[in-house]
Amino acid sequence: MLTVAALAVLPFIAYVAAVSNVAHIGYHLYQLTQEIAVLESEHERLQAIVSSLRAPERIERLAVTRLRLQPPRVGQIAALPLSPIAMRHAPPRPLGLWDRLGAYFHRSEAAAAESPR
Repeated sequence: MLTVAALAVLPFIAYVAAVSNVAHIGYHLYQLTQEIAVLESEHERLQAIVSSLRAPERIERLAVTRLRLQPPRVGQIAALPLSPIAMRHAPPRPLGLWDRLGAYFHRSEAAAAESPR
């Protein structure tokens, strides 16, 4: 008799455990979704700050005011002619796997930004 009662109750206990586990996983998934939304908004805010800090007008203004740099005057920029040997160059070789991986992991934060959707 006890065996029959145990066999009748055991599936119910397994069902309750499964439903409880699904509810726990759903709650955890909801928390992670909320955290992703917060992190995405923070990422967008930081990307806006980065783009404003990299603005050419801002960099030029800081160069003039803080570093006291001036635009080059006439005659300060010179172009040197290249010899024919220097102008010849070998065609670029195709990048191998390690070259591509190295370029991927050594790219700047601007290049590492999320691609536009």
